[in-house]
Amino acid sequence: MELEGKWEPADTLTITQIEQCQWQPYTLGERKLLRQTNWYFDTPEHALRQNKYALRLRNENGELIVTLKGPNQGSAGIHQRLEEEAHTT
Repeated sequence: MELEGKWEPADTLTITQIEQCQWQPYTLGERKLLRQTNWYFDTPEHALRQNKYALRLRNENGELIVTLKGPNQGSAGIHQRLEEEAHTT
């Protein structure tokens, strides 16, 4: 199960301004560069999308990860959904 919060600031913020925000009880991790490519898959009839699922293959810095995401069950900026991930070659 994935639980994810998404917020959109009223104004554009710089990286420095974001780092200076107070995120308690959360903390920001160390900044790092990621090279990422994503491929999404579905049936010709779009069966996954019609049922609010997503199937993704991600290459992140040479590491391949396949992810199945289910329908969003959350509200008010909080996304709660089934998420299954597996590393692959």
